[in-house]
Amino acid sequence: VQSELAKRFNVFALDMLGAGDSDKPPRDHYTIEDHAANITAFMEAMHLPMASVVGNSVGATVAIQFALANQYQVKKLVLIGCPVWTVQDGQQRLGEARKTGYDEKGLPRARSLEETQKTMPTATKDLVATMNAIRAKSGVWALKTMEALAEFDVPSRLAGIRFPTLILYGERDAIGDKKEYLQQKIRAS
Repeated sequence: VQSELAKRFNVFALDMLGAGDSDKPPRDHYTIEDHAANITAFMEAMHLPMASVVGNSVGATVAIQFALANQYQVKKLVLIGCPVWTVQDGQQRLGEARKTGYDEKGLPRARSLEETQKTMPTATKDLVATMNAIRAKSGVWALKTMEALAEFDVPSRLAGIRFPTLILYGERDAIGDKKEYLQQKIRAS
């Protein structure tokens, strides 16, 4: 997708702090607000006055926070698979994830194809292998990012979104149960 978009637009794909190939942060914990501030710093360093902001999953919540904090720098917003969780929802899901998704050191456990297909029915062995490699590379930051998400109340922020916004979920997306709610709250603002 990035390469197709790059044919017509300047595209920057940022890793979240601690994830992917980014440096592992010296701090112990980062909030969604901290991740959004990282985008602000990147845009300042690159002298980018305005951008369309796209976020997937946790990145969608970061995109929401960035857009709210930097309203004059956002052209459009694209939210892909956005978890529309209250703090209570997030804490419940975090508790479930800690039980099965991470070991006693907070490192992500490898997921099986069958386990992944419960939430991503079309997942393949190759996709699961890629996802496991990404999570392993992130180490404890995979759980720390989940913790940041669990502390971020998405519904309370939706009324502030005043940009053209595209909302995308997969047909069988496990967290797509609130997509209509997300659409209504953004449309009503």
